[in-house]
Amino acid sequence: MGGSLAKPPSDAAISAAGLDTYELRSPFISSPFSHVLTRAEYLALRAAKDFLLTYMSLEESVLQILYASQNFEEYLLRGALDFYLFSTHEFDYFQDMRLKANLHVIGVLNSITGFRDQFPTFKGQTGSLDARSLFLDRWKQLQSGSIALRFGEALRNYAQHQRQPVTGATTGGGWDKARTLMESHLTVYSETAPVLTDRAISLTTRTEIEAEYGAKADVALILREMVGAVGTLVKQSRDDLKPYYDEACSIFESALKTVSQYAERFIVADAVVIRSGSVIEKFGVFEDFLLRARRLRSTMVMTNNHQHFVSNRARGHFRDQ
Repeated sequence: MGGSLAKPPSDAAISAAGLDTYELRSPFISSPFSHVLTRAEYLALRAAKDFLLTYMSLEESVLQILYASQNFEEYLLRGALDFYLFSTHEFDYFQDMRLKANLHVIGVLNSITGFRDQFPTFKGQTGSLDARSLFLDRWKQLQSGSIALRFGEALRNYAQHQRQPVTGATTGGGWDKARTLMESHLTVYSETAPVLTDRAISLTTRTEIEAEYGAKADVALILREMVGAVGTLVKQSRDDLKPYYDEACSIFESALKTVSQYAERFIVADAVVIRSGSVIEKFGVFEDFLLRARRLRSTMVMTNNHQHFVSNRARGHFRDQ
């Protein structure tokens, strides 16, 4: 699929074609410079930055999911370590662990819902490609085949409107078959029956969830699978938007190269519209902006997240042969 950034229509600030001038100029009084742009160059640069801002909001919502997931996994690991080192906890301790678990679980569920609901429209920025509608269609298709996504959405709605999602936290451990290593763990559960009382859940979905999870669902397994499903959708959307992203980066990078011919230390400038000697519109052009856009797009997402876990198991000494 080819792509070309749609050029925004002229607004009141730049409608007087032939009367306005366009420049890249230094924001620093101590090191002034200016480079004249054509009106077309200015509009293309503005469209490129507008697209990248929209695109970065998408990638930042993905990053928020990973941060929320990281917090949840750290909670499980630290709870297991705490139990292993100080295994004299009373009833009150486990109730507090349940409360803390709710904060992390709700964080992951809300970040995933926010990613779906706040997926950008890219209005006027991607030509005939309706990236949001395409994404939502894929979400529905993926959800129809994923019990974890359906239960996760029901659990999030339950947590928002009724009660906390985590109903229990347990710790434990056990020796491996050779009795050489002992594992300690923390597990949080959600009772399925209260969640499934929602009348919006179909009988088919209710039956599938009960058969898959039983009376108590291991929340970690569900969240990991949900994050993996998000990874699948992110990779597809990145492919859809790649032509527009590449073009925007190319335009922005070209402006930075122009600025670098004048800048002494920092590659930064203001793109401005000047009318009758006054700046009537401006936006920043700086290197860190493009670097962040590229870093966000390179954020790793895993489609098989539910098959990964983190362990502190020692791997043994390395001896030279």
